[in-house]
Amino acid sequence: MGMRECTYLFPVVFFLAIVGVVLADAYSATPIPYPPCKDIAPIHYHCSFNFSCRAGMPVNATCSVDNNVTCTGDRAFNVTHRCAYCYQLPADQHVCEAEEPCSSGVASPVLHRCFAASDVLCLPPRSFQKLATCDFTTGKSWRTTMILSVVLGGFGADRFYLGHMGWGTLKLFSFGGLGIWALTDALLVAIGYLRPADGSAFYDPHPPAPRPRVPAVASLPPAWHTSDTATCNRDAGTCG
Repeated sequence: MGMRECTYLFPVVFFLAIVGVVLADAYSATPIPYPPCKDIAPIHYHCSFNFSCRAGMPVNATCSVDNNVTCTGDRAFNVTHRCAYCYQLPADQHVCEAEEPCSSGVASPVLHRCFAASDVLCLPPRSFQKLATCDFTTGKSWRTTMILSVVLGGFGADRFYLGHMGWGTLKLFSFGGLGIWALTDALLVAIGYLRPADGSAFYDPHPPAPRPRVPAVASLPPAWHTSDTATCNRDAGTCG
């Protein structure tokens, strides 16, 4: 490229550089679109609750968003929610972790620490204890078991995989009970009845294992519990 071509190219390069700088400044100056305060998850709310509400019925609560949360619009507002303490929520609206070691030797329900889902508003405390069965897994897959049962069930592969060595050997030498046993086991795996020999759960259960319906542990009246972020007073009807 000669000197004349470079002379013609320099203004173009300079112009593109100026445009790039302007666009970069405009992009950096664009405000971040923060969500409306009412769309923030209830876990970040401080609310005044009506503890005398009728269980299961809609009720209003006056809430405000934590000071450390950035949002747009009014930071204080009214929210309608179902009148229920957090420990009364359905099982799919809270997350629980066992407070005692989970193993195959645990047959009875064990104590779990539970937390209400972040997008659910309920009467505090949001953290509570409940008794639930001890579900643990050793890495066995329902899908793998199902494939083995359908493809190699006649050779007892599914039973061996689940740790049922004795039954697997018998199934192997009987050629899957001439097919009848193999078909039966495939159906048992499909409905989730046939599980690992050590009593553990599949890490990908299908259908999902039913959740036990056991009551929450409430050694003190709910109004006197202290949540992770607030202390509640039933007489005053406030939490914050």
